[in-house]
Amino acid sequence: MFREPYLRERQTMTMWRLSLLPVLWLSTSAVLPAAEPARPNVLVIITDDQRWDALSCAGHPFLKTPHIDRLAHEGARFLNAFVTTSLCSPSRASMLSGLYAHRHGILNNFTDYPRDLPSYPRRLQEIGYETAYIGKWHMGEQEDQPRPGFDFWMSHKGQGNYFDNEFNINGQRTIIKGYYTHVVTDYAVNWLRKPRQKPFCLILGHKAPHGGPIVPEPKYEQIFDNQTITRPATADDYTGKPDWLKQCRFTWHGIGGP
Repeated sequence: MFREPYLRERQTMTMWRLSLLPVLWLSTSAVLPAAEPARPNVLVIITDDQRWDALSCAGHPFLKTPHIDRLAHEGARFLNAFVTTSLCSPSRASMLSGLYAHRHGILNNFTDYPRDLPSYPRRLQEIGYETAYIGKWHMGEQEDQPRPGFDFWMSHKGQGNYFDNEFNINGQRTIIKGYYTHVVTDYAVNWLRKPRQKPFCLILGHKAPHGGPIVPEPKYEQIFDNQTITRPATADDYTGKPDWLKQCRFTWHGIGGP
């Protein structure tokens, strides 16, 4: 006589508790903060004055670029990209600012990047990224001081040298022995390996394969001796022409003088 009401009461309580669970889950999930989306790390590697087709992954007949090929095979190659102002400094400024040269105002290789001009590293730094610039900056010839937007700075004046280059590291100048490519790469790798709690943005600017003249590592000095290197159809031919013509062209380009 007493057992049946007791069972009905237990069943009622159980159903009530089960029906309450979704309500409790909904109410608690409504107040829990949403998980913050992971912020990606950013690594930009720049080679200097390298043609788009000077890569083995682009079908070059004798150049071997295995590490760049791996990046291309595991990522994406942009086959419909163009340079609007094919000089070093204007191109570098466009990559940093996202602006065309006629907007950012750097039209030759002697104009420094304005310190009040926004850049994506500065914006990333403002939202909590740890930022670094290592290697060739080459916007302006006489200035090597740290630029806004970078927590770590390692660069130099103008073109720099392939061997034993002087670098400005966070405001202190020092000559670092060795070949440029290895020096900046080693510094970049060491910076990347540093423990950190923040996402990072690193720009690594190589000097190679920029000419004027090209100075290879000794082990590569004779690697292309048996190759025929064909000049592109667009290359200027100054054979038999006066030096002043060549100098005028270079001046117009902001290469030989402002």
